[in-house]
Amino acid sequence: MQERRSFRKHFAFLIHCMRKLKTSCTKNASRVMLSGMSSDARMKALRYYARAGRNMADEVITLLQNPQAVFLFTPDLVVMMKPADSTAPHRWERLAETPIGADAWYIHLLAGDLRLARKLARLLPDYEWCCFQRGMRSAAPHRCRWARMRH
Repeated sequence: MQERRSFRKHFAFLIHCMRKLKTSCTKNASRVMLSGMSSDARMKALRYYARAGRNMADEVITLLQNPQAVFLFTPDLVVMMKPADSTAPHRWERLAETPIGADAWYIHLLAGDLRLARKLARLLPDYEWCCFQRGMRSAAPHRCRWARMRH
């Protein structure tokens, strides 16, 4: 019951922040809003989505349709990931799907304390690969051994 309340609180904060970012529609207002530095991982994730011109709330809702997905939204760490097939990067973005024979974790978004992310990695089921895309810099798919994340 406590977990559900905590999740609702974090998700409500996400929706609140998305609305705040959306309402600042003029170029100058959004530039000022996005340039502020924050150590809050939630705000870093929201800024990334705003700069990329994507809707984080929609992607979270889609990700949560996947029962094997991981969604963590705290001030220290934001994680959106799901099991994936490392040899099919064209399917990684299909957040609601988990392919049969998944051999990797696809990290859709990771912001915040990477030491905490490594601790989280030790708690998750073990797959051979870790897959990700660079995002705004390059959309090229990458993969590395999941064991590197766990140690």
